[in-house]
Amino acid sequence: MTAKFTKEQKELLGAITQELRRETALAYIANGYSNKKQAYISACEKMGKKPSKTPESSASEILNYPNVTDFINSVKAAAAAEVQIDAAYVLRRLVEIDQMDFLDILNNDHSIKPPSEWPKVWRTYLSAIDMAEIWEGSGDERQMSGMLKKIKWPDKVKNLELLGKHVNVMAFKEKVEVDATVIQSVMPVPTADSVESWEESAKKNQDTILSRD
Repeated sequence: MTAKFTKEQKELLGAITQELRRETALAYIANGYSNKKQAYISACEKMGKKPSKTPESSASEILNYPNVTDFINSVKAAAAAEVQIDAAYVLRRLVEIDQMDFLDILNNDHSIKPPSEWPKVWRTYLSAIDMAEIWEGSGDERQMSGMLKKIKWPDKVKNLELLGKHVNVMAFKEKVEVDATVIQSVMPVPTADSVESWEESAKKNQDTILSRD
């Protein structure tokens, strides 16, 4: 496995001096970043070391060490670059799913087009297609009258949620900003015994508000 790493990744791996951390990181990468606890246990088994009584916390602690994290992230980044997957790619694919139109795969008589005629987005995103033959009659007179096709769409609501959470969209991120000019325009109304003193008091209030950082 080590032989597949780049020079930079090997250097990062070598910087992990603690053997259990190294083996846990390698196991975590090997199992697809899917189970920290199992990566830790696998590393312990390989080393003949008894796991702690709290493998979940031990795994999390080990995999969160800065040098371990640096190594794992370098492997992830290299894998993403190899297949050209980045934030822009994910956003583009989510938009494609959101814009899928059922009419794209229908003929004018409402029958479904052959998959070879479907747009690529339909061929790559459908969850499943179930096909069943429809027969009429019985015995020697029995004959197939058609084909029932069931198409399972991608979860468009879930897709829209992912689209909204995308780093370049952030539609669901709560954002509260207070404009300084708004704050500055809200001043207490001064009181005074005369027009002159009222103007002086108002000017003083304004200067105080505007001088605030």
